Amino acid sequence: MTNFEVKNGVVIIPEGTTTIDWDSYADYTNLKSVTIPASVTNVSAGSFLNSPSIESIVVEEGNPIYDSREGCNAIIETATNTLIAGCKSTVIPNSVTRIAPYAFWACSSPESITIPESVTEIGVKAFCSCVSVKNINILGNITKIETNTFKDCISLESITFPEGVTTIKDKAFSGCISLKNITLPKSITKIGKAAFDRCLSLESVNIPKKVTKIREETFSECTSLKEIVISERVKIIESRAFSKCRSLKSVTLPKDLKNIGWDVFQDCISLESITLPKGLEDIGWSAFQGCVSLESIIIPESVKTIGWSAFEGCSSLKSITIPKSMIKIGAFAFIACMSLESIVVEEGNPIYDSREGCNAIIETATNTLIAGCKSTIIPDSVTVIESNAFEGCTTLDRITIPESVTKLDARTFYGCTSLKAIYVAKEKIDTIKSMLSIELQEVVKEK
Repeated sequence: MTNFEVKNGVVIIPEGTTTIDWDSYADYTNLKSVTIPASVTNVSAGSFLNSPSIESIVVEEGNPIYDSREGCNAIIETATNTLIAGCKSTVIPNSVTRIAPYAFWACSSPESITIPESVTEIGVKAFCSCVSVKNINILGNITKIETNTFKDCISLESITFPEGVTTIKDKAFSGCISLKNITLPKSITKIGKAAFDRCLSLESVNIPKKVTKIREETFSECTSLKEIVISERVKIIESRAFSKCRSLKSVTLPKDLKNIGWDVFQDCISLESITLPKGLEDIGWSAFQGCVSLESIIIPESVKTIGWSAFEGCSSLKSITIPKSMIKIGAFAFIACMSLESIVVEEGNPIYDSREGCNAIIETATNTLIAGCKSTIIPDSVTVIESNAFEGCTTLDRITIPESVTKLDARTFYGCTSLKAIYVAKEKIDTIKSMLSIELQEVVKEK
Protein backbone atom coordinates (compact mmCIF):
# COMPACT_ATOMS: atom_id res chain seq x y z
CA MET A 1 0.00 0.00 0.00
CA THR A 2 1.05 3.67 -0.21
CA ASN A 3 2.59 5.55 2.71
CA PHE A 4 0.46 6.45 5.69
CA GLU A 5 0.77 8.49 8.86
CA VAL A 6 -0.21 7.83 12.47
CA LYS A 7 -0.91 10.95 14.55
CA ASN A 8 -2.12 10.72 18.15
CA GLY A 9 -3.32 7.18 17.59
CA VAL A 10 -5.19 8.04 14.38
CA VAL A 11 -4.06 6.42 11.14
CA ILE A 12 -4.30 8.67 8.10
CA ILE A 13 -4.63 6.69 4.88
CA PRO A 14 -4.23 8.90 1.80
CA GLU A 15 -7.10 9.21 -0.66
CA GLY A 16 -6.39 7.14 -3.72
CA THR A 17 -5.04 4.20 -1.72
CA THR A 18 -6.46 0.99 -3.18
CA THR A 19 -4.85 -1.80 -1.15
CA ILE A 20 -4.25 -2.45 2.55
CA ASP A 21 -1.88 -5.41 2.77
CA TRP A 22 -1.49 -8.20 5.32
CA ASP A 23 -0.29 -6.81 8.67
CA SER A 24 0.02 -3.26 7.31
CA TYR A 25 -0.88 -1.90 10.75
CA ALA A 26 0.25 -4.89 12.81
CA ASP A 27 1.79 -4.20 16.21
CA TYR A 28 0.63 -0.58 16.37
CA THR A 29 -0.27 -0.97 20.02
CA ASN A 30 -1.35 2.68 20.44
CA LEU A 31 -3.48 2.86 17.29
CA LYS A 32 -6.99 4.03 18.24
CA SER A 33 -8.85 5.06 15.11
CA VAL A 34 -8.87 3.94 11.47
CA THR A 35 -10.81 5.40 8.53
CA ILE A 36 -10.83 3.44 5.29
CA PRO A 37 -11.06 5.75 2.23
CA ALA A 38 -13.66 5.14 -0.47
CA SER A 39 -10.79 4.35 -2.88
CA VAL A 40 -9.73 1.18 -1.03
CA THR A 41 -10.81 -1.96 -2.89
CA ASN A 42 -8.62 -4.61 -1.26
CA VAL A 43 -8.21 -5.17 2.49
CA SER A 44 -6.24 -8.28 3.35
CA ALA A 45 -7.18 -10.43 6.34
CA GLY A 46 -4.89 -9.66 9.25
CA SER A 47 -4.25 -6.04 8.28
CA PHE A 48 -4.60 -4.89 11.91
CA LEU A 49 -2.98 -7.80 13.75
CA ASN A 50 -1.99 -7.13 17.36
CA SER A 51 -3.36 -3.60 17.43
CA PRO A 52 -5.37 -4.00 20.64
CA SER A 53 -6.20 -0.34 21.29
CA ILE A 54 -8.25 0.30 18.15
CA GLU A 55 -11.73 1.45 19.18
CA SER A 56 -13.02 3.06 15.99
CA ILE A 57 -13.10 1.67 12.45
CA VAL A 58 -15.01 3.59 9.79
CA VAL A 59 -15.35 2.90 6.08
CA GLU A 60 -16.11 6.06 4.12
CA GLU A 61 -19.46 6.33 2.35
CA GLY A 62 -19.23 5.47 -1.31
CA ASN A 63 -16.70 2.65 -0.99
CA PRO A 64 -17.82 0.07 -3.60
CA ILE A 65 -16.35 -2.98 -1.82
CA TYR A 66 -16.49 -2.39 1.94
CA ASP A 67 -18.75 -0.80 4.53
CA SER A 68 -19.07 -0.28 8.28
CA ARG A 69 -22.83 -0.62 8.40
CA GLU A 70 -24.86 0.41 11.44
CA GLY A 71 -21.82 2.10 12.98
CA CYS A 72 -20.44 -1.34 13.79
CA ASN A 73 -16.77 -0.28 14.04
CA ALA A 74 -15.64 -2.98 11.64
CA ILE A 75 -14.72 -3.52 8.00
CA ILE A 76 -17.31 -5.62 6.19
CA GLU A 77 -17.02 -6.90 2.64
CA THR A 78 -20.36 -5.74 1.29
CA ALA A 79 -21.05 -8.37 -1.37
CA THR A 80 -20.30 -11.38 0.87
CA ASN A 81 -21.31 -9.91 4.24
CA THR A 82 -17.89 -10.96 5.57
CA LEU A 83 -16.46 -9.11 8.57
CA ILE A 84 -12.80 -8.59 7.61
CA ALA A 85 -11.51 -6.67 10.62
CA GLY A 86 -12.96 -5.68 13.98
CA CYS A 87 -11.87 -3.92 17.14
CA LYS A 88 -12.73 -3.71 20.82
CA SER A 89 -15.80 -1.57 20.10
CA THR A 90 -17.22 -3.75 17.32
CA VAL A 91 -20.86 -4.82 17.46
CA ILE A 92 -21.33 -7.55 14.87
CA PRO A 93 -24.37 -6.68 12.72
CA ASN A 94 -27.13 -9.25 12.24
CA SER A 95 -26.48 -9.20 8.50
CA VAL A 96 -22.92 -10.58 8.76
CA THR A 97 -22.68 -14.19 7.58
CA ARG A 98 -18.94 -14.80 7.91
CA ILE A 99 -16.14 -13.67 10.22
CA ALA A 100 -12.84 -13.76 8.34
CA PRO A 101 -9.60 -15.30 9.61
CA TYR A 102 -7.67 -13.03 11.99
CA ALA A 103 -10.58 -10.55 12.14
CA PHE A 104 -10.16 -9.86 15.88
CA TRP A 105 -6.74 -11.37 16.51
CA ALA A 106 -5.11 -9.85 19.61
CA CYS A 107 -7.95 -7.35 19.89
CA SER A 108 -8.52 -5.83 23.32
CA SER A 109 -12.10 -6.99 22.96
CA PRO A 110 -15.06 -6.22 25.22
CA GLU A 111 -15.80 -8.62 28.05
CA SER A 112 -18.76 -10.12 26.21
CA ILE A 113 -19.14 -11.01 22.52
CA THR A 114 -22.33 -12.15 20.82
CA ILE A 115 -22.03 -13.77 17.42
CA PRO A 116 -25.44 -13.31 15.74
CA GLU A 117 -27.64 -15.99 14.22
CA SER A 118 -26.77 -14.87 10.69
CA VAL A 119 -23.12 -16.03 11.03
CA THR A 120 -22.42 -19.44 9.47
CA GLU A 121 -18.62 -19.41 9.49
CA ILE A 122 -15.86 -18.17 11.78
CA GLY A 123 -12.36 -18.18 10.29
CA VAL A 124 -9.03 -19.47 11.59
CA LYS A 125 -7.66 -17.41 14.51
CA ALA A 126 -10.60 -15.03 14.25
CA PHE A 127 -10.58 -14.29 18.00
CA CYS A 128 -7.12 -15.63 18.87
CA SER A 129 -5.46 -13.82 21.79
CA CYS A 130 -8.44 -11.59 22.58
CA VAL A 131 -7.20 -11.23 26.12
CA SER A 132 -10.12 -9.27 27.64
CA VAL A 133 -13.14 -11.29 26.50
CA LYS A 134 -14.83 -13.25 29.29
CA ASN A 135 -18.02 -14.54 27.68
CA ILE A 136 -18.80 -15.62 24.13
CA ASN A 137 -22.32 -16.45 22.99
CA ILE A 138 -22.50 -18.09 19.57
CA LEU A 139 -26.01 -17.85 18.18
CA GLY A 140 -25.11 -18.50 14.55
CA ASN A 141 -25.62 -21.65 12.51
CA ILE A 142 -22.00 -22.69 12.96
CA THR A 143 -21.01 -26.28 12.15
CA LYS A 144 -17.32 -26.07 13.03
CA ILE A 145 -14.98 -24.11 15.25
CA GLU A 146 -11.82 -23.56 13.21
CA THR A 147 -8.17 -24.05 14.21
CA ASN A 148 -6.93 -21.58 16.84
CA THR A 149 -10.20 -19.62 16.71
CA PHE A 150 -10.24 -18.75 20.43
CA LYS A 151 -6.67 -19.77 21.30
CA ASP A 152 -5.10 -17.85 24.19
CA CYS A 153 -8.25 -15.93 25.14
CA ILE A 154 -6.85 -15.89 28.63
CA SER A 155 -9.85 -14.22 30.32
CA LEU A 156 -12.52 -16.39 28.69
CA GLU A 157 -14.68 -17.97 31.40
CA SER A 158 -17.65 -19.31 29.45
CA ILE A 159 -18.78 -20.02 25.93
CA THR A 160 -22.18 -21.05 24.63
CA PHE A 161 -22.33 -23.26 21.54
CA PRO A 162 -25.36 -23.68 19.32
CA GLU A 163 -26.68 -27.19 18.70
CA GLY A 164 -25.44 -28.15 15.25
CA VAL A 165 -21.70 -27.68 15.81
CA THR A 166 -20.11 -30.95 14.69
CA THR A 167 -16.38 -30.18 14.76
CA ILE A 168 -13.98 -28.40 17.08
CA LYS A 169 -10.64 -28.18 15.30
CA ASP A 170 -7.04 -28.25 16.56
CA LYS A 171 -6.14 -25.82 19.36
CA ALA A 172 -9.48 -24.04 19.08
CA PHE A 173 -9.48 -23.18 22.82
CA SER A 174 -5.85 -23.91 23.67
CA GLY A 175 -4.51 -21.70 26.43
CA CYS A 176 -7.91 -20.37 27.57
CA ILE A 177 -6.63 -20.46 31.12
CA SER A 178 -9.76 -19.00 32.78
CA LEU A 179 -12.29 -21.33 31.16
CA LYS A 180 -13.89 -23.27 34.05
CA ASN A 181 -16.74 -25.28 32.58
CA ILE A 182 -17.83 -26.08 29.09
CA THR A 183 -20.95 -27.80 27.79
CA LEU A 184 -20.38 -29.36 24.42
CA PRO A 185 -23.46 -29.81 22.23
CA LYS A 186 -24.71 -33.31 21.48
CA SER A 187 -24.05 -32.72 17.78
CA ILE A 188 -20.25 -32.76 18.23
CA THR A 189 -18.59 -35.66 16.36
CA LYS A 190 -14.93 -34.56 16.26
CA ILE A 191 -12.65 -32.74 18.69
CA GLY A 192 -9.25 -31.79 17.29
CA LYS A 193 -5.73 -32.10 18.62
CA ALA A 194 -4.98 -29.95 21.68
CA ALA A 195 -8.42 -28.37 21.36
CA PHE A 196 -8.54 -27.57 25.10
CA ASP A 197 -4.93 -28.02 26.18
CA ARG A 198 -3.65 -25.65 28.88
CA CYS A 199 -7.17 -24.69 29.96
CA LEU A 200 -5.84 -24.46 33.48
CA SER A 201 -9.15 -23.65 35.19
CA LEU A 202 -11.31 -26.26 33.43
CA GLU A 203 -12.88 -28.46 36.12
CA SER A 204 -15.22 -30.80 34.25
CA VAL A 205 -16.12 -31.84 30.74
CA ASN A 206 -18.58 -34.26 29.19
CA ILE A 207 -17.52 -35.82 25.89
CA PRO A 208 -20.58 -36.04 23.59
CA LYS A 209 -21.83 -39.48 22.59
CA LYS A 210 -21.01 -39.09 18.88
CA VAL A 211 -17.28 -38.66 19.50
CA THR A 212 -15.33 -41.87 18.74
CA LYS A 213 -11.74 -40.68 19.19
CA ILE A 214 -10.03 -38.36 21.67
CA ARG A 215 -7.14 -36.78 19.79
CA GLU A 216 -3.65 -36.13 21.09
CA GLU A 217 -3.24 -33.46 23.79
CA THR A 218 -6.96 -32.65 23.73
CA PHE A 219 -7.05 -31.88 27.47
CA SER A 220 -3.33 -31.91 28.22
CA GLU A 221 -2.28 -29.69 31.16
CA CYS A 222 -5.85 -29.00 32.26
CA THR A 223 -4.50 -28.91 35.78
CA SER A 224 -7.86 -28.26 37.50
CA LEU A 225 -9.78 -30.98 35.65
CA LYS A 226 -11.40 -33.21 38.27
CA GLU A 227 -14.08 -35.01 36.33
CA ILE A 228 -14.24 -36.35 32.81
CA VAL A 229 -17.16 -38.27 31.35
CA ILE A 230 -16.09 -40.10 28.20
CA SER A 231 -18.57 -41.23 25.59
CA GLU A 232 -19.13 -45.00 25.38
CA ARG A 233 -18.41 -44.79 21.65
CA VAL A 234 -14.79 -43.72 22.12
CA LYS A 235 -12.48 -46.48 20.90
CA ILE A 236 -9.14 -44.69 20.80
CA ILE A 237 -7.51 -42.21 23.18
CA GLU A 238 -4.43 -40.72 21.53
CA SER A 239 -1.15 -39.61 23.05
CA ARG A 240 -1.06 -37.10 25.92
CA ALA A 241 -4.85 -36.62 25.79
CA PHE A 242 -5.04 -36.07 29.58
CA SER A 243 -1.36 -35.72 30.50
CA LYS A 244 -0.60 -33.47 33.47
CA CYS A 245 -4.24 -33.22 34.53
CA ARG A 246 -3.00 -32.99 38.09
CA SER A 247 -6.42 -32.80 39.80
CA LEU A 248 -7.99 -35.80 38.03
CA LYS A 249 -8.82 -38.44 40.67
CA SER A 250 -10.78 -41.15 38.90
CA VAL A 251 -11.66 -42.16 35.36
CA THR A 252 -14.03 -44.72 33.93
CA LEU A 253 -13.06 -45.59 30.39
CA PRO A 254 -15.63 -46.60 27.74
CA LYS A 255 -16.29 -50.30 27.25
CA ASP A 256 -15.32 -50.31 23.55
CA LEU A 257 -11.94 -48.63 24.04
CA LYS A 258 -9.18 -50.55 22.26
CA ASN A 259 -6.11 -48.37 22.65
CA ILE A 260 -4.67 -46.02 25.26
CA GLY A 261 -1.99 -43.95 23.49
CA TRP A 262 1.38 -42.97 24.88
CA ASP A 263 1.54 -40.46 27.76
CA VAL A 264 -2.29 -40.35 27.97
CA PHE A 265 -2.43 -40.03 31.76
CA GLN A 266 1.22 -39.14 32.35
CA ASP A 267 1.78 -37.14 35.54
CA CYS A 268 -1.87 -37.26 36.63
CA ILE A 269 -0.58 -37.11 40.16
CA SER A 270 -4.00 -37.26 41.88
CA LEU A 271 -5.32 -40.24 39.91
CA GLU A 272 -6.26 -42.87 42.50
CA SER A 273 -8.34 -45.30 40.48
CA ILE A 274 -9.10 -46.15 36.89
CA THR A 275 -11.23 -48.90 35.41
CA LEU A 276 -9.81 -50.40 32.24
CA PRO A 277 -12.44 -51.91 29.91
CA LYS A 278 -12.52 -55.62 29.16
CA GLY A 279 -11.87 -55.15 25.44
CA LEU A 280 -8.72 -53.02 25.83
CA GLU A 281 -5.78 -54.32 23.77
CA ASP A 282 -2.90 -51.84 24.06
CA ILE A 283 -1.51 -49.64 26.85
CA GLY A 284 0.90 -47.16 25.27
CA TRP A 285 4.32 -45.87 26.25
CA SER A 286 4.30 -43.91 29.51
CA ALA A 287 0.49 -44.11 29.61
CA PHE A 288 0.39 -43.89 33.42
CA GLN A 289 3.92 -42.69 34.09
CA GLY A 290 4.15 -40.56 37.22
CA CYS A 291 0.65 -41.39 38.52
CA VAL A 292 1.98 -41.34 42.07
CA SER A 293 -1.42 -41.79 43.77
CA LEU A 294 -2.50 -44.84 41.76
CA GLU A 295 -2.71 -47.74 44.21
CA SER A 296 -4.26 -50.47 42.12
CA ILE A 297 -5.15 -51.29 38.55
CA ILE A 298 -6.68 -54.37 37.00
CA ILE A 299 -5.30 -55.21 33.58
CA PRO A 300 -8.03 -56.96 31.59
CA GLU A 301 -7.60 -60.36 29.93
CA SER A 302 -7.76 -58.70 26.51
CA VAL A 303 -4.59 -56.58 26.87
CA LYS A 304 -1.77 -57.73 24.58
CA THR A 305 0.89 -55.05 24.99
CA ILE A 306 2.20 -52.70 27.65
CA GLY A 307 4.50 -50.00 26.31
CA TRP A 308 7.80 -48.65 27.60
CA SER A 309 7.56 -46.89 30.97
CA ALA A 310 3.78 -47.44 31.03
CA PHE A 311 3.63 -47.46 34.85
CA GLU A 312 7.02 -45.91 35.62
CA GLY A 313 7.02 -43.92 38.83
CA CYS A 314 3.63 -45.17 40.05
CA SER A 315 5.03 -45.03 43.55
CA SER A 316 1.80 -46.07 45.35
CA LEU A 317 1.03 -49.09 43.14
CA LYS A 318 1.03 -52.17 45.37
CA SER A 319 0.21 -55.06 43.09
CA ILE A 320 0.05 -55.98 39.44
CA THR A 321 -1.31 -59.03 37.64
CA ILE A 322 -0.23 -59.74 34.07
CA PRO A 323 -2.99 -61.56 32.14
CA LYS A 324 -2.32 -64.61 29.99
CA SER A 325 -3.19 -62.54 26.90
CA MET A 326 -0.05 -60.39 27.31
CA ILE A 327 2.56 -60.88 24.58
CA LYS A 328 4.76 -57.79 24.94
CA ILE A 329 5.92 -55.75 27.93
CA GLY A 330 8.13 -52.80 27.09
CA ALA A 331 11.30 -51.81 28.93
CA PHE A 332 11.00 -49.78 32.15
CA ALA A 333 7.28 -50.62 32.37
CA PHE A 334 7.32 -50.86 36.20
CA ILE A 335 10.49 -49.08 37.28
CA ALA A 336 10.38 -46.77 40.32
CA CYS A 337 7.21 -48.47 41.61
CA MET A 338 8.64 -48.56 45.12
CA SER A 339 5.43 -49.76 46.84
CA LEU A 340 5.02 -52.74 44.53
CA GLU A 341 5.05 -55.94 46.56
CA SER A 342 3.09 -58.40 44.46
CA ILE A 343 3.70 -59.28 40.81
CA VAL A 344 1.78 -62.19 39.34
CA VAL A 345 1.70 -63.52 35.79
CA GLU A 346 -1.39 -65.59 35.13
CA GLU A 347 -0.99 -69.28 34.34
CA GLY A 348 -1.12 -70.02 30.65
CA ASN A 349 0.75 -66.91 29.45
CA PRO A 350 2.91 -68.07 26.49
CA ILE A 351 5.61 -65.40 26.90
CA TYR A 352 5.96 -64.57 30.59
CA ASP A 353 5.71 -66.27 33.98
CA SER A 354 6.18 -65.59 37.68
CA ARG A 355 7.44 -69.07 38.55
CA GLU A 356 7.63 -70.27 42.11
CA GLY A 357 5.69 -67.26 43.39
CA CYS A 358 8.74 -65.11 42.79
CA ASN A 359 6.91 -61.75 42.58
CA ALA A 360 8.62 -60.89 39.31
CA ILE A 361 8.03 -61.03 35.57
CA ILE A 362 10.24 -63.56 33.80
CA GLU A 363 10.54 -64.03 30.06
CA THR A 364 9.97 -67.77 29.87
CA ALA A 365 11.97 -68.70 26.77
CA THR A 366 15.15 -66.88 27.86
CA ASN A 367 14.81 -67.20 31.65
CA THR A 368 15.25 -63.41 31.83
CA LEU A 369 13.85 -61.50 34.80
CA ILE A 370 12.56 -58.25 33.29
CA ALA A 371 10.77 -56.66 36.26
CA GLY A 372 11.02 -57.15 40.00
CA CYS A 373 9.92 -55.51 43.24
CA LYS A 374 10.81 -55.29 46.90
CA SER A 375 9.34 -58.77 47.54
CA THR A 376 11.06 -60.56 44.66
CA ILE A 377 12.81 -63.86 45.27
CA ILE A 378 14.87 -64.66 42.20
CA PRO A 379 14.33 -68.32 41.16
CA ASP A 380 17.34 -70.60 40.64
CA SER A 381 16.35 -71.00 36.96
CA VAL A 382 16.87 -67.33 36.04
CA THR A 383 19.99 -66.75 33.95
CA VAL A 384 19.66 -63.04 33.11
CA ILE A 385 18.46 -60.08 35.15
CA GLU A 386 17.50 -57.35 32.72
CA SER A 387 18.96 -53.87 32.91
CA ASN A 388 16.57 -51.65 34.92
CA ALA A 389 14.69 -54.69 36.30
CA PHE A 390 14.81 -53.20 39.83
CA GLU A 391 15.54 -49.57 38.93
CA GLY A 392 14.12 -47.04 41.37
CA CYS A 393 12.94 -49.67 43.84
CA THR A 394 13.91 -47.58 46.86
CA THR A 395 12.26 -50.01 49.29
CA LEU A 396 14.41 -53.00 48.26
CA ASP A 397 16.87 -53.58 51.10
CA ARG A 398 18.31 -57.02 50.28
CA ILE A 399 18.31 -59.52 47.43
CA THR A 400 19.83 -62.94 46.76
CA ILE A 401 21.26 -63.65 43.32
CA PRO A 402 21.28 -67.38 42.52
CA GLU A 403 24.25 -69.15 40.93
CA SER A 404 22.31 -69.59 37.68
CA VAL A 405 22.55 -65.86 36.88
CA THR A 406 25.21 -65.11 34.27
CA LYS A 407 24.25 -61.59 33.29
CA LEU A 408 23.14 -58.32 34.87
CA ASP A 409 24.54 -54.81 34.63
CA ALA A 410 25.20 -51.58 36.50
CA ARG A 411 21.62 -50.33 35.94
CA THR A 412 19.86 -53.47 37.16
CA PHE A 413 19.67 -52.03 40.69
CA TYR A 414 20.09 -48.36 39.75
CA GLY A 415 18.43 -46.03 42.26
CA CYS A 416 17.86 -48.77 44.85
CA THR A 417 19.00 -46.43 47.58
CA SER A 418 18.03 -48.71 50.49
CA LEU A 419 19.84 -51.78 49.15
CA LYS A 420 22.20 -52.91 51.92
CA ALA A 421 22.97 -56.49 50.94
CA ILE A 422 23.31 -58.47 47.71
CA TYR A 423 23.83 -62.11 48.64
CA VAL A 424 25.87 -64.21 46.22
CA ALA A 425 27.52 -67.65 46.35
CA LYS A 426 31.20 -67.39 47.34
CA GLU A 427 32.52 -68.59 44.00
CA LYS A 428 30.40 -66.02 42.12
CA ILE A 429 31.23 -62.93 44.17
CA ASP A 430 33.96 -61.58 41.88
CA THR A 431 31.88 -62.25 38.76
CA ILE A 432 28.81 -60.48 40.10
CA LYS A 433 30.84 -57.56 41.46
CA SER A 434 32.35 -56.98 38.03
CA MET A 435 28.86 -56.40 36.64
CA LEU A 436 27.76 -53.91 39.30
CA SER A 437 28.50 -50.24 39.93
CA ILE A 438 31.27 -49.38 42.36
CA GLU A 439 28.75 -48.34 45.02
CA LEU A 440 26.90 -51.65 44.89
CA GLN A 441 30.07 -53.73 44.82
CA GLU A 442 30.48 -52.73 48.45
CA VAL A 443 27.19 -54.39 49.54
CA VAL A 444 27.86 -57.76 47.88
CA LYS A 445 28.00 -60.43 50.57
CA GLU A 446 28.53 -64.18 50.67
CA LYS A 447 25.28 -66.09 51.15
